[in-house]
Amino acid sequence: MPSLSTNQRLRRDRAFTLVEIMIVAVIIGLLAALAIPAFQKARINSLSSRLANDFRVFSSAFETHALESGQWATDGGGNSLPATVRPYLEGTAWYSEVPGGGYWDWEFNRLGYIAAVGLVLDSDAPKVMLRVDELLDDGNLSNGNFVKASDRYLYVLE
Repeated sequence: MPSLSTNQRLRRDRAFTLVEIMIVAVIIGLLAALAIPAFQKARINSLSSRLANDFRVFSSAFETHALESGQWATDGGGNSLPATVRPYLEGTAWYSEVPGGGYWDWEFNRLGYIAAVGLVLDSDAPKVMLRVDELLDDGNLSNGNFVKASDRYLYVLE
């Protein structure tokens, strides 16, 4: 039986065994299993905070317009608003893409409310919108100042 050269023995001694590779794979899998829910929760919290802040900014813009003009803005379809309101929304995310798809809408005398900032989403995001409700209101989407009405979420001003 031929003997192994020194180089061959060193290479064989430095190689990983199948068991060692499997242990590393299991450890990486466990770390991923722990990290993914944390990342998802952070994503939901981040998106919820952004949307809640947008609702606050937009409601302030519409309230300022109402205080200065003496009346609420007339209803607009989607991002289409009366010209008198546009200066109040300059520099805001009103005309920007909504995370997750959809659009912002101003509701005046619609859906049973006098004045509300609405958000129509392309896809339903119940965890995100429930978290937005917790940040803005009472954590219940069926009542309060933040509600789900029809196909949209409303931050009710009056």
